[in-house]
Amino acid sequence: MWSRRKQHSRDHYNPYIIRDYTRLKPLEVINEDYMTEDILCRKGNRVFRAHLYAFQDMRSRAILGWSLQPEMNECQTPSW
Repeated sequence: MWSRRKQHSRDHYNPYIIRDYTRLKPLEVINEDYMTEDILCRKGNRVFRAHLYAFQDMRSRAILGWSLQPEMNECQTPSW
């Protein structure tokens, strides 16, 4: 019973999408992601949970840049 529900969920709610990144030009599509890390950092006398921002070129899948920030809105676009 469980396997049929699991298969039904995969078939109807989690479609498999094939993406062909080889057709993209380098830096044509850039993915930016954000995550609050489970680590504590210290800057001066201030202790905070770090917010990680990462930028990735989808053609090469290379990480273009990343930043750890104390606040969510302090990330600036990398200059490449």
